[in-house]
Amino acid sequence: MEEELADVRARYGRADRLVKVLSLVREVLGEARSHTIVPGKALLEERASGYVRRLSGGAYARIAVDEQTLAPRVWIGPPKEWADVSAREIGSGGVDQCYLALRLALVDLLSNRPAPPLFLDDPFLAYDEERQEATMRFLKDLAGDRQIFLFTCRGVYDAHADQLIVLDEIAPVLGE
Repeated sequence: MEEELADVRARYGRADRLVKVLSLVREVLGEARSHTIVPGKALLEERASGYVRRLSGGAYARIAVDEQTLAPRVWIGPPKEWADVSAREIGSGGVDQCYLALRLALVDLLSNRPAPPLFLDDPFLAYDEERQEATMRFLKDLAGDRQIFLFTCRGVYDAHADQLIVLDEIAPVLGE
């Protein structure tokens, strides 16, 4: 019985130490989160809000992300005020604008200067003509500090390109 009791006490001691270690880890991770995620969230929201205002011509004023899930919401004004972007409470063009703004803001926060190039693969399919024009003007401004590559099979963007490469035209040069 004494051996069993000693074994139980030893297991209890190990479990008690594990609980203390895990509690300390939780506390440290919570502290680290408050010093990284919360300030990063505020910077992300600020930058993404500026981008979405420009992309939407002011139709969407602000973007916020949930502190726990990082799910985005966009300010649409009264009476609803906030719309859940991931639940598609706004149209597909608006959803795409919000996600583009968030992605660009995230790239800005994670990268050093010079800004990395952007590779976009026909991302504006859900945009109407007005959104496309606003987005192309926005990208033209953004191209001042980064390269932007837009891959598309649609000619609607050709007039906005600084340099246009048509693959059918270069294939004979490449020997294909």
